[in-house]
Amino acid sequence: MHELYDSFGDVFHGTKMAQRLDKGFDGCLAAGHEDLADAIEAGDGESAVRTVIENLDCCMRWMPGT
Repeated sequence: MHELYDSFGDVFHGTKMAQRLDKGFDGCLAAGHEDLADAIEAGDGESAVRTVIENLDCCMRWMPGT
């Protein structure tokens, strides 16, 4: 998981910092990280993947050009 996030983290983080200035931006899903940690702890790979996809989709809606 760390390697996955590390592969796009710098670009993604920079975009997230710019997004926070957009009118109406309220951040990504607040429970997303907690849900991911819970799924990993429970050994539920499907839920972990679903949580990551939901969070990335939420964030992508705020990225320019999407």
